[in-house]
Amino acid sequence: MGRTVSQKHDDSAIAFEYVIGTLEGSERKAFEQRLQNEEGLLTLIQQWEEDLSSLQDTSATRVPNSNVWNNIQSQLKPEKKVTKISWRERVKWSLYGALTCLGIVAIILKPWRSPLDAGIPIDYVAIMTTQQDQISLTTMANSASKILWLNWGEQNIKPNLDYQLWAKSRRDGITRSIGVFDNEKTEYLLLSEANWRLITDAESLMLTFEEQGGSPVDEPSTSIVAQGICVRMKPS
Repeated sequence: MGRTVSQKHDDSAIAFEYVIGTLEGSERKAFEQRLQNEEGLLTLIQQWEEDLSSLQDTSATRVPNSNVWNNIQSQLKPEKKVTKISWRERVKWSLYGALTCLGIVAIILKPWRSPLDAGIPIDYVAIMTTQQDQISLTTMANSASKILWLNWGEQNIKPNLDYQLWAKSRRDGITRSIGVFDNEKTEYLLLSEANWRLITDAESLMLTFEEQGGSPVDEPSTSIVAQGICVRMKPS
């Protein structure tokens, strides 16, 4: 019997963690044992390697109003340093130092300005993919400013519908709303204390299409655009 869409997405998320180095201990050993018997897992790893390396494009950036970055930087401690990305081997990323800083920019940099361009460290990252394993939305969050940056991939816009971003709690498994926006031009959200706690407790994030103004029942619809695990970055 074939694997379900949910199982395939779980395997893709685990493969992503394996590639960037956040899959550890018994989970990593179990995954490596599966690699010996399941060719599909190796394919997922190769796809993530290709996706991550092919997105190292530093071409033209879309720059927000300059006072946005000045306001953000004013909330942070000065002299934040950005280290350069480091590849350790073909499959592994040197995550805890380089990826916390400039490494994650190399993963997702597109025509968009990363917070790290302004010397802002990343504390939480979620790379949300479609069922076809295409990167749809990447979010990066900073604890000092409580800002969530949104880096959009290609989107299939639906008229008269809004995007809604959700966080699934690792504590109780409940999915709660982080925010609603009407198009993919939204580049960052300033989170309330309550919404910041959703990020810090998140097992995964999910993007859905909802009625204008957001879900009327405060639950995600079945029109799932993309989803992905939420990773807390470890200090170098």
